[in-house]
Amino acid sequence: MNHSVVAALASVGLPASVGALLMVVVALIIKSALNLFAMSDVGYAVAEVTTDLQLSLLKNLLSARWGYFTQQPVGRFANAVSQESSRAAEAYYAAMRMIGAAIEGSVYVGVALLSSWRLALVSLVVDGGIALAA
Repeated sequence: MNHSVVAALASVGLPASVGALLMVVVALIIKSALNLFAMSDVGYAVAEVTTDLQLSLLKNLLSARWGYFTQQPVGRFANAVSQESSRAAEAYYAAMRMIGAAIEGSVYVGVALLSSWRLALVSLVVDGGIALAA
């Protein structure tokens, strides 16, 4: 394990010292804390979207004519209030995760370009080829 950590640090040009290891650990903690903060914020937003969709659907149902309800199956409204709004919230959550991954990827590309722009461009070309092949 020691040899692999020393080799990993040497591959990015860091010395195998306590300061370098501490810097890596602090960077990982900061990244995890930012991810936790972002995901908790997204969770609150998803809950708000779900609640808003359910309230909007219920308000529209209450403003409908009673004759409309007699022509519809009973389960249609229960399904719409519970499952349809949950599916819309899941789609919103997936979109937010995609946007977060795009931002994170952009930061990684920016850091790679700052460290070695030639290697970053080669990496982007290779990654683009892999993405097109998949």
